Amino acid sequence: MDVQLKYNIPFAFEIIYVDSLDQAKERMDKGEEAANSVLVSMETISEIKSEI
Repeated sequence: MDVQLKYNIPFAFEIIYVDSLDQAKERMDKGEEAANSVLVSMETISEIKSEI
């Protein structure tokens, strides 16, 4: 959180614990979800800044 506030940029960091290869396969898309969340946050920040 401190880095995000200091540099005014959003980011996501994911560590997904798995017990098996099957669990890993089921959770493979979590990194994509995190990346999309960051992109949405960046777009929102950009929109807010352009309105100021």
